[in-house]
Amino acid sequence: MLDKIKSLRGALYRKISKSEKPPVFNSRAAEMIYAIKARNKEGLKFGIIPVKTLKTLPSPEEVKRTGVIYPLIPPYSYANIKWDPLEHSLVYKITEPRLTSKEKNILEKLKEGLVQVIKVSLGDVKNEQKLLEFLEENIDMLVKQYDFKLSDIELIKIMYYIYRDFIGLNEIEPFLHDPYIEDIGCDGVSVNVYIVHQKYGSIKTSIVYSDVDKLRNFVTKLAERCDRYISYAEPLLDGSLPDGTRVQASIASDVTTRGPTFSIRKFRETPFNPVDMIKLGTASEEMLAYLWFVVENGANVLITGGVATGKTSILNTLSLFIKEEAKIVSIEDTRELSLPHENWIPGVARTSFGSSGVGEVSMFELLKESFRQNPDYLIVGEIRGKEAYVMFQAMASIPAEEKVLILNDNQLKRIPIGKLEPRTSFRVPALDTNKFKIELMPFQKRKHAPRRELYKITTRTGRSVITTPDHSLFSFENGKITVSRTEELKEGSVVLIPARLPAGLNDLEHLDITKLLIDCRVYAPKLVREAVRKLGYEAACRICPSVSSYYADFSGRKPSAMKLKIFQALMEAAGIKYTAEEIQVRYDRKSESFPAHLPITPELLRLVGYYISEGSLDMGRKSNRISLYAKQPEIIEDMKKCIKAVTGKEPKERETHGWGVSTELSFNHKVLFELLKQHAGHGKEKKIPDFIFGLSKEKIGKFLSGLYNGDGTFGKRFGYYTISKELASDLTQLLLVYGIVATIIERERKGRGTKDYEVLFGKVNDKREFLKYIRPLKKNSFKDTKSKGGGKIIGDIYFDRVRNIEKLSFENPVDVYDLVVTGKQNFVGGFGGVLLHNSGHPSMATMHAGSVDDVIKRLQTKPISLSPGLLDALDVVLVMVHAREKGKSARRIKEIAEIESIEPETGRARAAKVFIWLPAEDSFEYHGSSWVLSRLSTEKGIPMNTILKDISRRKKLLNWMLDNNITKLEDVIKYLRMYARDPEAADRKPEKNLDMISGFTYMENRRFSCTGEAKLHHV
Repeated sequence: MLDKIKSLRGALYRKISKSEKPPVFNSRAAEMIYAIKARNKEGLKFGIIPVKTLKTLPSPEEVKRTGVIYPLIPPYSYANIKWDPLEHSLVYKITEPRLTSKEKNILEKLKEGLVQVIKVSLGDVKNEQKLLEFLEENIDMLVKQYDFKLSDIELIKIMYYIYRDFIGLNEIEPFLHDPYIEDIGCDGVSVNVYIVHQKYGSIKTSIVYSDVDKLRNFVTKLAERCDRYISYAEPLLDGSLPDGTRVQASIASDVTTRGPTFSIRKFRETPFNPVDMIKLGTASEEMLAYLWFVVENGANVLITGGVATGKTSILNTLSLFIKEEAKIVSIEDTRELSLPHENWIPGVARTSFGSSGVGEVSMFELLKESFRQNPDYLIVGEIRGKEAYVMFQAMASIPAEEKVLILNDNQLKRIPIGKLEPRTSFRVPALDTNKFKIELMPFQKRKHAPRRELYKITTRTGRSVITTPDHSLFSFENGKITVSRTEELKEGSVVLIPARLPAGLNDLEHLDITKLLIDCRVYAPKLVREAVRKLGYEAACRICPSVSSYYADFSGRKPSAMKLKIFQALMEAAGIKYTAEEIQVRYDRKSESFPAHLPITPELLRLVGYYISEGSLDMGRKSNRISLYAKQPEIIEDMKKCIKAVTGKEPKERETHGWGVSTELSFNHKVLFELLKQHAGHGKEKKIPDFIFGLSKEKIGKFLSGLYNGDGTFGKRFGYYTISKELASDLTQLLLVYGIVATIIERERKGRGTKDYEVLFGKVNDKREFLKYIRPLKKNSFKDTKSKGGGKIIGDIYFDRVRNIEKLSFENPVDVYDLVVTGKQNFVGGFGGVLLHNSGHPSMATMHAGSVDDVIKRLQTKPISLSPGLLDALDVVLVMVHAREKGKSARRIKEIAEIESIEPETGRARAAKVFIWLPAEDSFEYHGSSWVLSRLSTEKGIPMNTILKDISRRKKLLNWMLDNNITKLEDVIKYLRMYARDPEAADRKPEKNLDMISGFTYMENRRFSCTGEAKLHHV
């Protein structure tokens, strides 16, 4: 018999593999008629008709007198709640079809047969109707094989129990169909199962597991449905059923002494949408319009309240306001959120299996991992501990003087963050934390509240950065990139710095001197003459008086050089297009000319390097003398060669005795003098010109040859000495194009009150790579020997360590700034370059607290312990309340408060209530001006009137959906997204509107106000 059954497996299972779209019904009656016809047509006798309308349940007092019965899986099972006078409490019983002894025996044999036939997991098939068809066909086949004689009624009763125990969760399945049940719990063997009822609270049920094996098997089944494993070795289960219902269970009696246990926490399948919240009275349309705007524009929102106040429900509602295309990462310990966004990564924490901690994934670990996922919005199910730090990352800042590394015109530059004016073409080098590669990313600048307390972090390689105490630096733990607050770092802590930067981003062949020199002049008599011919002399003179002196040769006098701006205006007026090759540059009217299109030759690059190392400028009033100094004959000859090639001049040569005997080579050249002064600096302010950083490795090598043949050393370690801090930082950065991570040593100069800097590297591979591009002329003692190793390198990242931490205090607050780097969330800043975390992603979360004051206190005390500076990131706090009176209950947003600032000394919040709930009237009232909207207006450059009009439109749309009873989640989402694409549709005439939104054109426009002039009510 069983062999015949087994031969049918494949054909039977294939029949359920094809999916069909379920029909759409206009009414329940139509659906029932369709079901009857389908049964008659297909010969099916069993089916599940879902309950589409909820029964209005009587009050607890009335149930004590009369009890209540309502359907669960009609017409098979019903809930029967009544008062038990012996227990003095309500009891929940499930009414199911009664089976005779004959029917019970047949049911057990059919179950055994099904186990032999079905070798696939029924939970893998999502179409319940197909499952029912599959089961009924198999039951019909088994009934014929066993030759059972069953009436239709008997077969339907048996089919119900087959459905309950094979597709469902056995005796617990009816509870899962009760829309009023929130929690189902079994505390062990011979203990009644309890449920938590929305209307009647905690109730004992009639279900009892008297057999420990039966209970253990059920817990194992729960684990399988959660796609988890549970055993004596791993006796704890924490998972979710396919519909998101949370399951926690144990299987070993030494873990839970009463035997196996389970807890099933049910959640609403379809989350509440904004229209639901208005209908339930949880919030008003004005409040939701305001929240819609601030969430869409990146506000950080915290939802607080007690147990069962609706925190998660309102969190899910607010998540619908996040832009459709945004990447969202959510972190929960219990899967409760349900978002319609495609680009959503839902994370659920996992507790450990037993005391060893095996398999544990905490919320904090998930939050740290979220940095690698680069979200646009972060949602935290509930804040309990140090994971709060990740949510409040948005205030990480550095002072105005700290330099950040940016790419401008394909040139890497170090610019003080306070002076940085971001443009759309600007990029910053940022780390891809998944690939360990540096990429170029767009960014925005953000200013934060001034601080009196900062920290200076210095690394073992000599890098340093000054940050706010709560700023994050990147670290590395257990094979993953992590983040740590500055104030949490210790000496020896790992911090990440770039190990490589791209070369050749702007590998120029020529320099356009007109773009490099301030106030330069142009010598181009032929072009000026052509412009005069086209414009006429009088018209040309209106642009440039005495224009003839710039092209005519009177009495042997050569033409003068014209100011660049005047020359450009003259050429534009005459419609003359010219190139840099056609003009020459001077710095005054009669100085020597220099090609405006200056070739970047090896000699020019070495000459710039020689000047930075061993050169000086005569800064006298009318002087333009450039001097170079050297002792070694080979270097002196190369300097002469470079001067001749670039300027065409033979330098004057003399012996000097300032710091020992050396040779001075000097020459005059005004344009080159200004070029070096403006782009390479002088004295202790020397630096590497910006255009060097975009060149190829080969060209950079020519520059470094001149630099290192001046103040460089070639020994066991290659070094470079300078008194310019900026030059030391620039050189450290430039060496990264070769993958060389150099160390900066800072020393006090005895008796001078100044410092000097030495840039060193000694790894054999680094020295070999360096010598591929640099030609030393100095007599040296270079040895291809190993030196003491440095930090670890992975990809483009070097693992440095903290050498020193210094706390800085200021009498007057210091302005601090940050960058917002979309996608990567990091940038390079500070002396030498340290990888810094940027302004974080907008966040939403829930938290157990009864008021704004409680929130601020909890966030600043253990186990969370956030600094007041980090709390400045918090924008909006919603306080939820569950009001109960005379047998009625209601969940309301008690207040919406905005956090303007946190006092650093006291930790107190400067907060203002924007909306409040009036319990006596059950209405909501606008209660003050909005600081958050004012800030958004300033940051985004949007006039306040435009913002208020936008919020008013959003309110009109919510009102229109409410009046038209548009409550289906998919419809509400559709209209929210329509508004995002076309906000002005609300103001158009009906005939010009889309059908979906034409109705709310005539809605009353109760304008939202930030001035407190209007009171907003909703009853």
